[in-house]
Amino acid sequence: MLWVRKVINRHKGSMTKQSGSLFGAILLVAGTAIGGGMLALPVLTSLGGFIPSLIIFFLCWLFMACTGLLFLEVCQWTEKGSNIISMAEKTLGPFGKVFAWGIYLFLFYCLTLAYIVGCGNLVSQAFQIPDWSGPLLFVAVFSPVVFAGARVTGKINILCMLGLGIFYCAFVLLGYRYIKTELLLERNWPLSLMALPIAFASFGYQGIVPTLYEYLSHDFKKTRIAIIIGSSIPLATYIVWQWLILGVVPTYGPGGLAEALQKGSSNVRLAVLKSLLSGEKRLEGDFDDSVLNSLEQCAADPNPKAV
Repeated sequence: MLWVRKVINRHKGSMTKQSGSLFGAILLVAGTAIGGGMLALPVLTSLGGFIPSLIIFFLCWLFMACTGLLFLEVCQWTEKGSNIISMAEKTLGPFGKVFAWGIYLFLFYCLTLAYIVGCGNLVSQAFQIPDWSGPLLFVAVFSPVVFAGARVTGKINILCMLGLGIFYCAFVLLGYRYIKTELLLERNWPLSLMALPIAFASFGYQGIVPTLYEYLSHDFKKTRIAIIIGSSIPLATYIVWQWLILGVVPTYGPGGLAEALQKGSSNVRLAVLKSLLSGEKRLEGDFDDSVLNSLEQCAADPNPKAV
């Protein structure tokens, strides 16, 4: 029966070495980086212009990709199951551990709160329920996915990213016809620096590097590929998004991006939609003036009371 025991042990070893997919790891990095800040990018970069924003995005991507690879190097030095806190303790000592704890908790509590409030508001508006119940419903539905672990989260993330990609491509195909080249040539280099803080945050994924390393069964080469490709997807996505929004919506004037920056970044969606509808109206004459008037009223009052 010795050979039977060897087969069983070999089967157990293959099960424990089962690794997550490289495709799923790439989408985990891309999905972590691409978030709600994407909507605000054209608003903040509009004052600087399209060309300066490309340079800022490239520099931010290069810096954040390098920091992700450095995190991966530290993961190699530490024991299995390490995280940012244990990595800080080994490299920076007890003081570094305490400092990393504080920064880590502050950052991720802020991010968690921002997403719960933002998505909770969407849930409240979609189901016409009280504002306080939207965040609770959102947490009740999605918290089990988080507690299920990285593999389940990775599969759900693939579905979400595919859905995001479909709607993103549909939006680009709808709007590219109305891009005006003269809008893309506007530039103001000093004002372009205003976008640096949110541009850096839009490429943030480093917090999942230890989990990603575990997800790929400590395969250094695969994890490095996932970081490079996964962080490049947001770069390409943001460039096309900038090209579309800055080419369709003027920076200054009524309904422009500068006005959206003054009133709040959520108004950029109404500004883009209004520009697209105006373009359709000029080409086909199928849209009524009341549609555009309604959009203007919504832009003036972005949080209307439900009747």
